[in-house]
Amino acid sequence: MKLKTNLFFKGAVISLVAFLTISGTSTVTIAQERGMYRNNPQQERHDDRNMRQEFRASIGAYIEKDINIDEAVTYEFGPDFRLAEWNDIKQIRDIDSWIYSTKLIPGRKYYVKNNGRFIQSGSRVYFFLFSPNGRVPSGFLVHDKIAGKLFLGSWYGDYCHILASKGNSYRDDDRNRPGDMGGLNVTLNRYSDRMDLDEQIRREFRGKCVIADWEDLKRIRNIDDWAFANKLDYGQTAFIARNGKLKYSSTRYYFVHYAPDGKLPAGFLVHDKIGGKLFLGSWYGVERCAIVKDVR
Repeated sequence: MKLKTNLFFKGAVISLVAFLTISGTSTVTIAQERGMYRNNPQQERHDDRNMRQEFRASIGAYIEKDINIDEAVTYEFGPDFRLAEWNDIKQIRDIDSWIYSTKLIPGRKYYVKNNGRFIQSGSRVYFFLFSPNGRVPSGFLVHDKIAGKLFLGSWYGDYCHILASKGNSYRDDDRNRPGDMGGLNVTLNRYSDRMDLDEQIRREFRGKCVIADWEDLKRIRNIDDWAFANKLDYGQTAFIARNGKLKYSSTRYYFVHYAPDGKLPAGFLVHDKIGGKLFLGSWYGVERCAIVKDVR
């Protein structure tokens, strides 16, 4: 009962003020305002590239310490919705159309999860700032960004709106499931070599996958079919191990570079290649996807 009271008082009142400011209407009830975002067939929807997700943004803003975020999502949008995942947003091809249809407001911050986690560390929670001009406040810690407009940050004790989604997440994508093409798949998420890669993969896939080895990739019979199944883009790279080792040297990590025409960047050190299309290189300081395999 305390949750709903807090949500109604803190969220709905702010929602009403925001709505009146945006619409210029002075004769709207809380129930009418909430009806705009719950079960409204006129609300525009935008799905991900496979048309499997619906996103909605709350009008009301909340302080994370005053609510349970999962209960707040259910209260705002219904039991079919969950707090949106940052990596799902990163998979959207036309981000401008998505921003328009989701009705994001410039300057607002929206709670999201990142890699399935709402809490970044300690009391800091994840949110993103919508800044169309690409400017962020001084001291803003940018964990990630999309199109120079959406900036993933973390903080605590501040009012943020809620971004919720319904439908399959990137975690449900076939490429994040073991079993296809020799059990080797390219992740949708990207990882930093400044952190423990093995641990990041273990946590992401709940111990069901590990980083694949270059020799595993060489055993795939039809590399073109594998690249197509994993939807590799020209020039895409992904972490991989070689003979059980992730590093070529103390700082350089192995990765695969996909170049179907065989053209590589100047100065690219080729350790090995497959079919003149997949090239084994090594470098440092770049966030990449990873090629993973099932744990047998």
